[in-house]
Amino acid sequence: MHPVDRFRDAFAQFDPAQPFPVDEVYAPDVVFEDPAHRMEGREALRAYFHRLNRNVRSIHFGFDDDLRGEGRAALSWTMEIKLKVGPRRSVVVPGTSWLRHDESFVTLQRDHFDLGALVYEQVPVVGSVIRLLRRAL
Repeated sequence: MHPVDRFRDAFAQFDPAQPFPVDEVYAPDVVFEDPAHRMEGREALRAYFHRLNRNVRSIHFGFDDDLRGEGRAALSWTMEIKLKVGPRRSVVVPGTSWLRHDESFVTLQRDHFDLGALVYEQVPVVGSVIRLLRRAL
């Protein structure tokens, strides 16, 4: 299976009750970056997903566009997530993953999404101020 297809399948089937299949998707020396993290290697990524699974009630990724080139890809997605602490409602966050890959595994994943929508806007007073500022801009 192509590494991008394996990546999509793993996230489409993401289940916080199960360990994420890091060894099936990522190269041993993978680099992962998002607005809040940067880590290198499968062990660091495995620990990241373990922490995520402990803090998430449910999570779902829906994929939209999928652009591929030689050894690279860009996938747009929408994540719907319910955390174990904080608001009981789902938070919906659009994002994009930029991937580099070899013939078997993802070697780089760089995620872009609005960290404010995911974290800061969920804090009652801070969230109100941020939403007000967004509307004003």
